[in-house]
Amino acid sequence: MALDEEWDRRFNPHRYDSSGKLTEEAMRLASSKDATGTTGGAGPAGPRRLRVSPSFLRDKAGKADEVRAVFGKTDDTVVGDGRTASVAQGLKGFRSSPAFTVFLDRWREQMNQLERSLQHEVAAPLRAAARDFHADDQRTRSTLDRFDR
Repeated sequence: MALDEEWDRRFNPHRYDSSGKLTEEAMRLASSKDATGTTGGAGPAGPRRLRVSPSFLRDKAGKADEVRAVFGKTDDTVVGDGRTASVAQGLKGFRSSPAFTVFLDRWREQMNQLERSLQHEVAAPLRAAARDFHADDQRTRSTLDRFDR
């Protein structure tokens, strides 16, 4: 049995009957054609093409910055102003007090990691790709302009 079939049987048992064969409905859905005559998830409008431009990439980088800012603000509101830290003070004398302090330390580390990741592993590479796209477009344009003369 192929890995994808084994995976499907394990995570989509409703698609199989008691003998282990695909149900008629599952076979019908797998072979049904859409308006374009293709099978699968093309959707009613047919397969879409992704168009990537420097402005598209810069826009997505900006969205990553917005998400980072919202996460930061929410974290500051909940944890940063001391309300959550005051819980640790209220737990003094209880055995769970050190655990809550560890929780807060780990939370801060994870928030810092998330913010760094959004900034350096999402937004910055998107902006770099936008610059590269733009530079490549300019090189292609200048090359084509030489042939156009």
